[in-house]
Amino acid sequence: MQRMEELVSAQQGRLILVETSGTPAYEPARRFYEACGYRYQAVIHDFYSPGDDLIIFGKALHPVPAAACAA
Repeated sequence: MQRMEELVSAQQGRLILVETSGTPAYEPARRFYEACGYRYQAVIHDFYSPGDDLIIFGKALHPVPAAACAA
């Protein structure tokens, strides 16, 4: 996760969004994202199927300055 965030930041990315299911089976995934600093952003109810919501987490990044990327 950290390496992916570094790559996105180096490309001047400023935000990463991740999507997961709201079912109990995906609770470990949601805890993982939260442990990595991702914050709950939104829910789309019944997205995947009735009772299976889409949960969106996000994390703001601090892009690496372009000069630092060239070094």
